[in-house]
Amino acid sequence: SGAPGAGASVGLACEEAWAARVEAVMEPALTITLWAYGPCYRRHTRPAFVRGTCPAGWPLALLFCWKQRRETRARFGGVAIKIALGQWEKELNTLLDAFEKRHATVE
Repeated sequence: SGAPGAGASVGLACEEAWAARVEAVMEPALTITLWAYGPCYRRHTRPAFVRGTCPAGWPLALLFCWKQRRETRARFGGVAIKIALGQWEKELNTLLDAFEKRHATVE
């Protein structure tokens, strides 16, 4: 009933598809939180980038952070952030429902 290991490759493909779905749902909210939400950006995101570089790299790290924040705010600016988070909430609920169904079939 199929080649040896075929079940494993189907299982792996299923897991990869699931991971891609989770990433697609979570990415916008994480991007908004890390780069567009001021308190998180100032207290966590930017300092983490600077800490992760040597002192000589700080100007480049700060430039990267500034550009990333500017691009994110342009992409999700103002009202668009609220709309994006509202849409994300719907997508997250759909994902969680799918996760519960998937988990129930595994048990």
